[in-house]
Amino acid sequence: MSFAAYAVLWVALVVAAGLLAVIRGRPRFTWAMILALPAAVFILWLLARPASATTAWAFAGRQWAIDEPAWQLTGITLLLLLAAVAHFALHRRNGDEQQPVWLFALAAAALPVVWAADAWTRVLGLGLLALVWAASIAFDRSRGPDDLGRRLIPALPFAPALFSLWLAGVLPTAALPFSLLAAVLLFCVQPPGNLTASEKTALDLLRGGLPLVAGAAVLLAALRGVVPSGAAVAAATALGLLGLVIGLWRAWYQWPERLPQALGLALCGLLLTAAVWAGPAALLPAARLAVFAPALLVVANALRPSEGTVTRVRWAITPQAIAVAAVLLAVAGLPLTVGSGVLAPLYEAWLASGGWVLLAVTVILLTIWLATLFGVARLLINDGAPAGRIGWLRGLAQLPLLAGLVHFNTAALGLGVVVWVAIGLPIMAGLLLGRFAPAPETLGGLLREAATLPPPAATRLTQRARQAGRATYEALGDALAILEGEYGLLWLLGLLLLLLWLA
Repeated sequence: MSFAAYAVLWVALVVAAGLLAVIRGRPRFTWAMILALPAAVFILWLLARPASATTAWAFAGRQWAIDEPAWQLTGITLLLLLAAVAHFALHRRNGDEQQPVWLFALAAAALPVVWAADAWTRVLGLGLLALVWAASIAFDRSRGPDDLGRRLIPALPFAPALFSLWLAGVLPTAALPFSLLAAVLLFCVQPPGNLTASEKTALDLLRGGLPLVAGAAVLLAALRGVVPSGAAVAAATALGLLGLVIGLWRAWYQWPERLPQALGLALCGLLLTAAVWAGPAALLPAARLAVFAPALLVVANALRPSEGTVTRVRWAITPQAIAVAAVLLAVAGLPLTVGSGVLAPLYEAWLASGGWVLLAVTVILLTIWLATLFGVARLLINDGAPAGRIGWLRGLAQLPLLAGLVHFNTAALGLGVVVWVAIGLPIMAGLLLGRFAPAPETLGGLLREAATLPPPAATRLTQRARQAGRATYEALGDALAILEGEYGLLWLLGLLLLLLWLA
């Protein structure tokens, strides 16, 4: 298949964004385009799967290419767009009229990064994504007249990521470290807002997922044909495990408002670790897990009634229950989920290299994460009440995300006993821990109390640092006053002679 099909796909998204921005008085035409175009481009993507040879295209000095990994990342982008459009159509509110424009614009802006065949094209593609991402926040009318500067703070990691990616192109010998740094910075891009149904919009699904897709594309390009050094593997592993820890702390500290962002950060850490240990075979399922699992929690939360929260779980079959169960199974890495395509090769790589400590630490962290997600089940499941026809209809927005978490991996059937134990133990221990341990909101309250009440030693150190800074400032002021006097030149000459004598 030639590159023409992908060019048509991209042009269709751009034209749709432009038409939706111009045409507002014809709602039938607008809704037909909003609902039909994502399905059409997704079908085109399915039919345009590349052969073993990479299809490439060059224009204006830039080069784009499609291979199997780029094709899969394109599918992640289009499936996320399909879920966002369905969520918008089923949960539309006043003030959301401009959201379809930015949905198509963001999807079109993310594809050049995925298709880039050289470093400079990748830099330009990431710059386009950063510009459209920031513009979607600046012109978002659904959030009210908030401070624009504060709303643009989440876009700040794009700037150092672009600089790191530019350095990777300028310094080919250091391309891998700078590309890893750029990917880590892209994983830190988080959309504004919180988990509440009144603030999370369909646009936030793309704002949260597309930077992760761009980071995965940068990692794929950096690891293509390159064997990471021991230092790069150690640094990426440390950052990945740190992402799991920071995400867990953030989930507890800001429970439940920042839970999707915290889960996305933790899964990005798992993605980074799997990329350097198991390669693209584990990176692509990890990208699907990091993109679709947090988005599924957001969509499921929109189905929760606004009045009150749930304090206990009744196992009724509702769209929320299906979503939470899918996220739990995928994060645990059970077969037929994308998590199995991440954890199985990662654990096998660690066992082959004697990484028992890494395996044990990851199992413990995943156990705590699954216990935390069990707390999400208490929050999102509607107390056993039947969803009703309208509830199931709105739950259709979950279907693209649920499909993204399914992974048919026959290689998982041949895993060793140790790997099976490492996969099965966290979900059993996590469910028990989530059932009998304190609720995440209790742990979050303890963390906030610890943060607001620093220990006396820290207080004394802070006071001494302030006193030292004040004394230094006063000393510099006295020195400048002396130098500005009549004999300032003599003082400078004497200071120079003193330094020469000490040398």
